[in-house]
Amino acid sequence: MDKIIFLDGSEYPCAFCGLATVGLLYVTLTGLSFVEAASIFGDEKKTAKIRYVAANGDETVFEHYTKFEYLVNETGGQRAALRQKYASEV
Repeated sequence: MDKIIFLDGSEYPCAFCGLATVGLLYVTLTGLSFVEAASIFGDEKKTAKIRYVAANGDETVFEHYTKFEYLVNETGGQRAALRQKYASEV
């Protein structure tokens, strides 16, 4: 299965990871409660660098996605939307 590795080295199984044209990064983690996922995605120190590692070993790195927009409880896990901070928020 695919996985997400955050800046602090913590790893979680990932059902989906994708970047939308509007600049939002969507990540669906499996095996976590809503509260656990909210705590993870709300931590800017974790999300400053996110490594997505596909099951085949391909890796994509997303940096500076520290602004936690929202979290949705889905059948496949907890889906979060993250974005980079706007210039006025830095």
